[in-house]
Amino acid sequence: MRLAGKNAIVTGAGSGIGRAIAERLGEEGAAVAVADINADAGARTAQSLSAKGVRAINIPTDVSDPSRLERLVATAVSSLDRLDIFINNAGINFVKPMIATTVEDWNRIITTDLGGTFFGCKYAIEQLLRQDSPGCIVNISSVHSIATFPESAPYAAAKGGISLLTKSLAIEFGLRGIRVNSVCPGATATQIWEDIKTSSPQGERIQQHIRNNIAMGREATPQEIANFVVWLCTDEASYITGANLVIDGGMTAMLAGRME
Repeated sequence: MRLAGKNAIVTGAGSGIGRAIAERLGEEGAAVAVADINADAGARTAQSLSAKGVRAINIPTDVSDPSRLERLVATAVSSLDRLDIFINNAGINFVKPMIATTVEDWNRIITTDLGGTFFGCKYAIEQLLRQDSPGCIVNISSVHSIATFPESAPYAAAKGGISLLTKSLAIEFGLRGIRVNSVCPGATATQIWEDIKTSSPQGERIQQHIRNNIAMGREATPQEIANFVVWLCTDEASYITGANLVIDGGMTAMLAGRME
């Protein structure tokens, strides 16, 4: 097991990519603090991990509130003794015309996706510096940081911000042994992907356009994203930092043109 003795926090771990990451971390020997705004979903993930012999705790967390993220790190460290890995996965999305997007819509996406990632990094790095130990942070960005689609402006802005935030932090803390990378999943079979169909009159067309432009012809599974994220946390990836790594089945290589 490549992460035996390591302690990890995963936000948005109640379902989808976050749950898959938490499961893979556990399989590799890490103890896992499960954080999700949905306390019941987080509890189910933690219970599933515990049933497999993984040391796991559930810490309900709303990442849009920086004070909750600070408490998350403190609570996890109090229970697990130290922090080695922090995965900023929690996020939200919707498909909506820019003209119809409200101030509340914008603030919700930016505060949750970009703000949650920034403050997750902040409190994780503060803990790593207190420990004076190396650590690994992986931020879940998106292919929207590279090539985006109609009616996705707030989400694209937030994910683009995450990718450059990652680079800045990697530079700032590289000499302290803290690696910071971002991963950009393409279309992945999660609830967010399914919600695209119903969140806008164009949602089904947008989803079909995306699917038609995936070189491998299918969406990723959450486990395929998790496999790569967890590898980034191992010593096998010890010289990788400040990277914005794409896992999209060839979607950004192929995506072109307007929707039919």
